[in-house]
Amino acid sequence: MGEAIAETWLTHHRGCCFPWPDGRDERKRGSSLPGADLVSLHADQQGDCLAFGEVKTSTDARHPPGAMYGHTGLQKQLEDLRDSTSIRDDLFKYLGHRTKGAAWMERFQRAGKRYLANKSDVRLFGFFVRDVSPHENDVRVRVERLGQGCPNGTRIELLALYLPVSCLEEIGAVAVAARGRDLS
Repeated sequence: MGEAIAETWLTHHRGCCFPWPDGRDERKRGSSLPGADLVSLHADQQGDCLAFGEVKTSTDARHPPGAMYGHTGLQKQLEDLRDSTSIRDDLFKYLGHRTKGAAWMERFQRAGKRYLANKSDVRLFGFFVRDVSPHENDVRVRVERLGQGCPNGTRIELLALYLPVSCLEEIGAVAVAARGRDLS
């Protein structure tokens, strides 16, 4: 659910284009391809580039929530995307294998040329979806740490979207119920 919210928000507010269906497991380590929760194309002042993102959905009342830490935490996942050329290469290949005949093929080619010229020239998004009261500690310290040692060309944006308090469980139940009706 958090990934769908993040994808929609980034499409409408950051100009991202998610050209491939959201088969989440197809992009995760241990499945067909390693990578990120979000794989997209992004247009900035220099043209099209690759954009990758990690999403955490949390109802944890702590600031920051536990989803920020550990080997599967948002901080570590973003550091991996920032620092690992092999992960970014796999995500590049993931999109490349799906371009044949796609409406977005020219955008991918432009982004690909840019990436191959500088494999650090990517846009990274860390996205929290929370249903607790907003607090700057959710992202403040992490922003500073992610900026340290950031390769030339990499741009990282850490976002927190706060929904009404305690609404995530209700949204999830509604989504599951709607999915069940669609399958009938």
